[in-house]
Parts: sequence; C-alpha cells; structure tokens
Amino acid sequence: MTKAPTLALAVSLIAVVASAQYKPRTTTPQAPRQQTPAVVGGNPNVIVTQNNSAVAAQTATIRRMGVAEASKLVRENKAVIVDVRSKDSFDKSHIKGALSIPNSQLMQRLREVPPGKTIITYCSCPAEETSGAAVMQLNAHGLKNAAALVGGIAAWQKAGLAVETTR
Repeated sequence: MTKAPTLALAVSLIAVVASAQYKPRTTTPQAPRQQTPAVVGGNPNVIVTQNNSAVAAQTATIRRMGVAEASKLVRENKAVIVDVRSKDSFDKSHIKGALSIPNSQLMQRLREVPPGKTIITYCSCPAEETSGAAVMQLNAHGLKNAAALVGGIAAWQKAGLAVETTR
C-alpha cells in the first residue's frame, strides 16, 4: 500500500526535473529570398531586402557604397577595393586594382590593406552577403572605415568600369 504513493511521488519528481530541462525552440520560418536589394531614395546606405537568412539579418546595418562613390574614392586614392571571393573567382575576373583577400582570410591578412584608406569589399552576390559579413568583421575589430559595394562585381561591370583577369 505504501508503494503506490511512493511511486506517484517519484513520477512527479521526474516530470518536474524533465520539464525544467526542456528548452523550447525559438526559430522562425524562413521567408523566400529576394535576389536584388532595393535601394531606398537613391541612397545605397539604406537598403531594404526580404532576405531572412542569418547573414542578411546581421549585415542589414552595415555601411554600403554605390559604384559611383566607390570608383571616385579609388580614383582619388582614398580607398582600396578588396575582393572577398575565392582566389579562383578573383582569377577569372575582378575589379581592376582590387586586392584578393578571401573573406575566410580577411582578419589574418589585414596588414596587406593600406592603412588610412576606406576599405570597400565586394563579392558576387547582389545582396552583399559575403562582402557585408567582411565589413562586419572589420567593424568588430575597430575598422569603421569599411563599406560593402552595392551589387558587387556585377554592378561594377554594368557601370562599364574596368575589370581584369589574372589568367
């Protein structure tokens, strides 16, 4: 007769401990990705996207720079362009004069970037996800003079600006 209340108490304690260990998921469903960001009011620093990926959400607040401003700063020797794509992509085609520093190597090779200049990163994706992540890394290490090139290499080419190959 005393076994039943003891068993009930043991089951209750196990249930309490198990529920204390339970951590509900807090993820939200992913929305469809929008391939091209919308520039608001002609300002490339204000961009609206419908991309809910983790990188896009994090890079939403980074500085972005349009092709016209970027090419002007490069001509005035006030900026350096950094291609954060793979070495293979860089070799196939890149912005003339750009440094090739893949995103995964950026912090280790940062000394290759001339000091005191604006750092303009670019990649292939139209939403600046990889170049935006690079800017976030630079910002996190105290370099606030970095921006992602809006539209990447495709926007540069579309503007008729110089590209070259290494091969």
